[in-house]
Amino acid sequence: MMRFVHTLFPAVFLILFISCNPEIRIKIDPSPPKLVLYTSASPDKDVSAHVTKSWFITDKQWEVEVGSVKIDVYINNVYRGTMQPVDRHEEDTLSVKGLYALPGCRVEAGDKLEIVAEAPGFDVVRGETTLPDYTEILSVDTISGRAVDDQSDDESLICSMRFRDKSGEKNYYRFLVRRVTEYHKGDTLITTTNEVGMFGNHYYSHLFNAFGYANYGNYMTEVDGFHVSCDDPILNPMSNNPLPEKINSFYSFGAFSDDLIDGREYALKSTLSAYNTYSYQSDALTAIVHYDFILLSVSEPYYQYMKAVWTFYLNGWDIESLREPMAAYSNVANGYGIVAGYQLSTKRITMPFSDTVPIWNPFDQ
Repeated sequence: MMRFVHTLFPAVFLILFISCNPEIRIKIDPSPPKLVLYTSASPDKDVSAHVTKSWFITDKQWEVEVGSVKIDVYINNVYRGTMQPVDRHEEDTLSVKGLYALPGCRVEAGDKLEIVAEAPGFDVVRGETTLPDYTEILSVDTISGRAVDDQSDDESLICSMRFRDKSGEKNYYRFLVRRVTEYHKGDTLITTTNEVGMFGNHYYSHLFNAFGYANYGNYMTEVDGFHVSCDDPILNPMSNNPLPEKINSFYSFGAFSDDLIDGREYALKSTLSAYNTYSYQSDALTAIVHYDFILLSVSEPYYQYMKAVWTFYLNGWDIESLREPMAAYSNVANGYGIVAGYQLSTKRITMPFSDTVPIWNPFDQ
């Protein structure tokens, strides 16, 4: 009898549990596709764009490529030309499709950039931004150490990057770190790069086309455990974060405003760690490690886009409650996407040699 009760109770409980979760049918009206336009302009490169089309949740095939697209460029209300498709090699499987550029066309600080894109069957879309002023990294200071919450045995580097905010105006920034390792063996050189923007071992951005993976040629792999942590208050403006134990400043993707530092010089603190933080040299292999500290001065649309992305992650990680639908940020009229600008300042430090043998050797692959 006791065995029967023990068997019956879970079955009854399961039936009651299922009965408390009614099936809800939702009618979703289909939405026609729109052009999606991404542009990130900088004085260091020709004006370019990435164009795709949106897809609806009920679409059986998520096709995002657009056929013929005409993209016109205006700077300070003056027509500068029509973009041309960027050629991709047939063997190139890493680059995305839908890239366009206007050769020889570049912007300067204070320029107003407007992008107008049109394609058959779609509404004409347009977006604009003003290129921000350049902000220089004044210095980068480092000391060896370990973060308070660092439980690993990886070597760490405590860093302080100084810059001065321009007073009397609203400014926006993004902080990134790039690790560059040069592997030498005889006359052969292999260089790997790994960029981190405050999101664990990688960062996400349509506006700064890079991912947290080392790469050489067309081969990509994560090799060095490169990680950036940062508890600096300038990168953690969300004091009302409902999940402080789950979400931290990593998820700001390194974007911040000058609300706390208006017109002042500031030292942004961070901690770098990797399997091999320092350079290494032996008769068989030389590995020279560089760290590039990157400060992007970004336009407001760039900042608002990154803010929307990290807010999405804040909401997406909270699986313990239901939240209202979120609207993605866009400054593209009649479509989706972002037209933004940035200026980039970089300061490189080269690490001294240590006795720690690199955990990964590209010549052994």
